[in-house]
Amino acid sequence: MIEDERKLAAHTAHELRTPLAAARAKAQRLAQITTDPNSRQNAQALVRQLDRLTRLASRLLQLARIQSGATLQREPVDLAVLARVIVDEFAEAVTRERLRIEIAATPARAMGDIDSIGIALRNLIDNALKHGGEDSWVTVLVEPSAIYVIDDGPGVAPETLDKLVRPFERGITAAEGSGLGLSITNAIVQQAGGSLELRSPILAGRGFAAVLRFT
Repeated sequence: MIEDERKLAAHTAHELRTPLAAARAKAQRLAQITTDPNSRQNAQALVRQLDRLTRLASRLLQLARIQSGATLQREPVDLAVLARVIVDEFAEAVTRERLRIEIAATPARAMGDIDSIGIALRNLIDNALKHGGEDSWVTVLVEPSAIYVIDDGPGVAPETLDKLVRPFERGITAAEGSGLGLSITNAIVQQAGGSLELRSPILAGRGFAAVLRFT
């Protein structure tokens, strides 16, 4: 059943992304060839909206996959190896020294679905880089049964932390987002028998920490 659900999700994702990518290409082409400033501005705005729609569709597909129980598969996951792979996907942030990884000497293991835990970690890093601000740094700290994603951005009010794991809830931020990333992450780690902890502020009234804790 899990394999069938994965195939369906992959097929649905492909069916959604193909027309979205085609529409984006046409809008981008229109922005390049038009000589009218207003038309160019409208075409560029359309490209941005299509990008946002593509990201939202991807997040909704992730959420549907989780709610169907696909992440209930449990197998040994090397958290250190997984964290290195995910961090490497953010090559630009690593090159600019905005993103770094620290790994404890003790082996880091968890039981869960490796693809789903990867999605959860990717969401946390993306959130930290996006909402922490251009000048903030992000640290991924891997410990024996937990992964910490910490940034030194402005953080959020402590009383809003519980709300952030609800679908479509967002903190006060100028960055774009769907409000689904933390909800998806929370669902994934709970199905893996763990928990998501959010902390803010963490130092001198600033900073945000998200912890994937596994049993």
